[in-house]
Amino acid sequence: MWDGREPNLVTQASNATLAHTEPSHPPTNAQPKQIVMFESLLFTAQSADNLAGNLGAQGGRGSPIFLALQPFYPGINPNGTNVFDLYAK
Repeated sequence: MWDGREPNLVTQASNATLAHTEPSHPPTNAQPKQIVMFESLLFTAQSADNLAGNLGAQGGRGSPIFLALQPFYPGINPNGTNVFDLYAK
């Protein structure tokens, strides 16, 4: 939710659970926090492609290192700004 629709990761986890799984009971207060804790331990990005090879070679900007160096802060893309314009045509 880089566009700022959710104020924090806990509300994002809670609202995603409610919207996508349509549970018979809403998640407890602890469950979205557990989701955020788990997600915060994950960091991954594709570093190579079978056809293109290393995505950071020859000045390519698709490597995990380049992506990790990009600035981020909550609300970085207010008003529904398209955040996925790095490879826009």
